[in-house]
Amino acid sequence: MIGFQPPRGLSWGVGVSLGMLVFFAFLAGIAIFNHNDTVYPRDDLGLYAYHSDQCERPVDRSWMAEVENTLSNAGYVLAGALILLRAGSWAGLMYGANLVVLGAMSALYHATLGHGVPQIVDVAWVYAALLSLSTYASYVLMQRPEPLKIPLLWLLISGGLFVALGIVVTIMFGMGGLIPFIVLSLVVAGFGVLCFIGEKVLSTFVWITVPFLALAIPILGIFIKAEFGWDSDAVFAIMVVLLIIQLMLVITGAEKVDGLQLGWQLPLIVVLLGLGLLFRLGDGYKSETQADGTQVVTQHFLCGPDWAVQPHALWHLIGGAALLMAYDLLTRFQPSGRTPIDRPLIFPDAAGAKA
Repeated sequence: MIGFQPPRGLSWGVGVSLGMLVFFAFLAGIAIFNHNDTVYPRDDLGLYAYHSDQCERPVDRSWMAEVENTLSNAGYVLAGALILLRAGSWAGLMYGANLVVLGAMSALYHATLGHGVPQIVDVAWVYAALLSLSTYASYVLMQRPEPLKIPLLWLLISGGLFVALGIVVTIMFGMGGLIPFIVLSLVVAGFGVLCFIGEKVLSTFVWITVPFLALAIPILGIFIKAEFGWDSDAVFAIMVVLLIIQLMLVITGAEKVDGLQLGWQLPLIVVLLGLGLLFRLGDGYKSETQADGTQVVTQHFLCGPDWAVQPHALWHLIGGAALLMAYDLLTRFQPSGRTPIDRPLIFPDAAGAKA
């Protein structure tokens, strides 16, 4: 079924059905093997030790410690399953596959609240999903007859944004921001070079590129989380801004741009990302050490352990929708007449393309 590219309506039906089947089969496996006897604390300081980034009150002695934060990962799995059905390129399929794995790894962590492997693979696959989207943007850009032909004004704007990013993360995080900025910029550029070689120089090079990226992207995500010690806020900000720069280069270098459609598609993605970031950063706890050495833990402004709707769960759902729409947007900038080509799921098909 993968790469079959059924019509839009059938893709939604099959994708949602398969995605939910895979997701809940995975949850069934967690239920069988996860024997949780933990009784969680009720105070903020105790909860901070278990999960600092989200506030949902864990369920004592349950195989699913955080119910909403676990189930909401269906959003990532569904987005990935839908992309796998409509993507025809190796880059689109790799991106969809990493979204499915992200949903599974995040569900594993929130169900178990494991501080070892579950937490590492959860954060690692957030990075892997963003790097896969970056690779997909590079792939779309390199499909053009002249991929490096970008209007000078937009090159200057992109360069200015790039320099500003480096300055800001260095001021905010010091070397903990500068080093990730340099390394991730080189990684994104390197992935772009691999896509360029596979598209423009040696087509058989794709048989090397695809296995390498399929392994390197998740491994890099794991090293960022487990070995490098980089600040997660800095890494996330750097990746998002680098993606914005890539999107600018893809859009501004296109021969034909439908301004009316782009005028509502881009703002919709930006609004969703903004809401998602609000829910993500507004949830959880913050810790401060006072002069006498006492640790004081306080709740962020959207932290409510017993709220009926959890902000972190909304972050999962909104993030899945935004990542799906980013794929849809990029499909519009693939040159017409190419095979294979990726098909959108939400936005209209590009001019001249058949649904």
